[in-house]
Amino acid sequence: MHGQFVAQIQMLWSQRKHMTDPATTFVGFLTSWLGLHILGIDQAMARQLSWLNEGMSAADAFKREAQNHNQGTQALLKMIGRLYQTLAAQNAQLAEVNQSLEERVALRTQELEAANQRLSTLARTDALLSIANRAYFNDRLEQACALALRGERPVGIVMLDVDYFKRYNDHYGHLKGDACLQAVALAVGGCLHRNTDLLARYGGEELVVLLHDTDTQGALVVAEKMVQAVRNLELEHANSELQPRHVSISAGAYAAVPYPQASGGSGSSALLARADEALYRAKSQGRNRAVAF
Repeated sequence: MHGQFVAQIQMLWSQRKHMTDPATTFVGFLTSWLGLHILGIDQAMARQLSWLNEGMSAADAFKREAQNHNQGTQALLKMIGRLYQTLAAQNAQLAEVNQSLEERVALRTQELEAANQRLSTLARTDALLSIANRAYFNDRLEQACALALRGERPVGIVMLDVDYFKRYNDHYGHLKGDACLQAVALAVGGCLHRNTDLLARYGGEELVVLLHDTDTQGALVVAEKMVQAVRNLELEHANSELQPRHVSISAGAYAAVPYPQASGGSGSSALLARADEALYRAKSQGRNRAVAF
């Protein structure tokens, strides 16, 4: 009985957060159990011990208790005992249900968090190239500029464009064109080694790179490595005007502290405009090269 009592207390304690009034529930259980125990088992044992003190054997005392105990009281105690056991069983089942529910809720919460994380990743990732999309790049650029402006540190931008890509698509087809862009993005991304750097698809065959705390010369070095990385792919491009007829990229680099412009433009827009101008110069100078603004 004491072992069952301890088990019931432990079960109730584990479920206290589901109770509207735990104190009342605990006190009610304790007093009910104690009353049942005193009226039933304790008094029965006390009578038998008294008879033992008078010289009666234990077997006779047990038999006398069974024969002489008030039948009505005995029936009542048995009924209360059965009710107690039924309630205890129900409480145990409720505890199991609550535990199972908590586990299911925890599992569903984890699944929901994972789903939200996947959605967040999808929302900021280009589906074809598995790199950042333009919207996410714009957000990161604004954050980088705000941080750099406070510390008066430069932000570097590299704009990249696949040379004669329309001709590549027209000649090899869009599936091969997609594979070409994927290979270029992978090669370019391999040139970035800092977690803070970001490669994104800016549009079509155009890519853009965000470089924290990097001056123009540093941005140009990164751009030149990217141009060489794509050269090293040696992907055939039959309709390129360049020799050898391989897929190549042009790159424009620029970096500066992103001060707001006197014309009202933001520091980030100025960075992009000048990196784009550097890209235009790289194309006009023969493509397959990197140029700094």
